[in-house]
Amino acid sequence: MTLFNFSIVVLATFTCSHHQLLSSAFHIPSPSAQHCRHRGNHHGHASASSNVPVVQQRWMKGDHVISADKDILAVLPTPSALHAHDQDAATGNEQRRLNHALLVSSFSDGIQPNPEAQQFLIDGIIEADRKQRQQHIEDDLRQSVLASPCNGPDPELLSQLENVADSELKELRFLYIPTAMYALRAESMQTPGKQRQRARADGKKRRNQIVAMLQQHLSDDAEVHVTTLDFMDGSLKQSEGTDDTSKFPVTAREALTTWQPHFVYVPGGNTFWLHHCMQEWRDDFVDTVCSNCVYCGTSAGAILMGRSMQTACWKGWDDPSVVPDRPTYEDWQDVKGLDLVNGASFFPHMTPEWQDVVYEKMLQHDKPVYCLADEEAVCYKGRLGEENESDVADGSEEFRMLSAATTASSLEVPSN
Repeated sequence: MTLFNFSIVVLATFTCSHHQLLSSAFHIPSPSAQHCRHRGNHHGHASASSNVPVVQQRWMKGDHVISADKDILAVLPTPSALHAHDQDAATGNEQRRLNHALLVSSFSDGIQPNPEAQQFLIDGIIEADRKQRQQHIEDDLRQSVLASPCNGPDPELLSQLENVADSELKELRFLYIPTAMYALRAESMQTPGKQRQRARADGKKRRNQIVAMLQQHLSDDAEVHVTTLDFMDGSLKQSEGTDDTSKFPVTAREALTTWQPHFVYVPGGNTFWLHHCMQEWRDDFVDTVCSNCVYCGTSAGAILMGRSMQTACWKGWDDPSVVPDRPTYEDWQDVKGLDLVNGASFFPHMTPEWQDVVYEKMLQHDKPVYCLADEEAVCYKGRLGEENESDVADGSEEFRMLSAATTASSLEVPSN
């Protein structure tokens, strides 16, 4: 088995007997020699000594590393490509990152049967709530000192600040954005009005499933305040969770800013329509998902977070003609996504039938492209060590793959 030096951890799916073994990458490191080992296969033995090749042979082609047998989950840049990225960062082009995100192909296959993925979401939501409440208390403390400098900070606020980590989440603010689902389909025999009506009903059904999942992980007295935002027209609909209307935003801008949602969910649908409609809200949307908020993107919602929109063209499933000024796949070849996962792009709904297509298309990318089967989920935290500036400067982050079908294991990339 021949392996080469890399400068990031490989995240890939390999076949072992009749099981898929998922690798996990924690804290993508700076270039260094590492020791390769596989931990925790299904039989409880180290795979390195097994006759079953867990790691396929790899070779370099230009600025890429490729699986010999085309059983690809990811094509990753070599050190020279990463060095170019480092130079971009040095010139002030450092990109923003999602705070805490789950990126999947399918809610029903990748999240519902996956307790680890659900726990990752809930942990992020609880942490987002804690940080938001802590910030509010600190702001109130500053105001109390300014209002009465002789008396000092308010003792009650100081007590609240001290106990903020121990208090439970009582109100979860959930922003649901199903715009991709609302794209009209030219081949449909239904009228545009009927299509929208059906899409809204399907979107509401999925939203109810997500709310039910969230409530299973919260205390009995916790409320989920949810509202639906459509990027197309900026409308807010179906606000539920409490009769107190003051608990909900009035405008789309408010929903993305001052409402401070704990959780933003963007389901799949037409990726091109989602990207097009998102543009008017782009800055506020990015500010939200990169702050104290948890993001979950399904299919189109995952592609949007990546560096390139080109992966939405590979299957030919989504109709680009819904966007008047970019009606063909060629029009989308160089269009960028939001690029909030450190340069990575995503190809959802990966199955063996797409291996040849993916193999060919990936050669055009100089950044990582991750292929997600329906049962897989990427857990990403882009702001690790945010309280330690040196950690942030080192690019500390967490990138993990989970599968509802298997137990996640760990693979590290070797020197020779």
